[in-house]
Amino acid sequence: MIETFVPVVAVLSMYAPSVEAQPEVKIEVQVIEASTKLKKFDPKLAKLKKAFRGFSGATIVDELQASVSQGSSISLEILRKSRLLKVTFRELAKDGSIKLKVAIDAFKFSAETIHKKKNATVVVAHETSETSAIFLAVTPKLE
Repeated sequence: MIETFVPVVAVLSMYAPSVEAQPEVKIEVQVIEASTKLKKFDPKLAKLKKAFRGFSGATIVDELQASVSQGSSISLEILRKSRLLKVTFRELAKDGSIKLKVAIDAFKFSAETIHKKKNATVVVAHETSETSAIFLAVTPKLE
């Protein structure tokens, strides 16, 4: 009886539906204020310094880190007002690249980004005056 039971269990387990976990990424968002009046760059911004051409200094004014599963979003209120930055994890490709949607409705801004390199960062700028701008740096990292 045991001999006939074991093969049946093996066959059933081969056809059992597999439940795959949704991929997750850790999304890091930095809200950065850059100005021609500031005289130094925050040390955390060393890797991004090229993005601030024309500005003599920049400082991080807000940060957010959150784990997000595919199809989900994180949001962050920016510029000390009711402007909402929304980052949605769209897709994890077979080659490891990560596709995000970055949107700020108040600025009528929306962009699909593809991060092909490990920990690649996208930087978006919005001019706030003749001497300053707000930059948003978004970096996804596989969990």
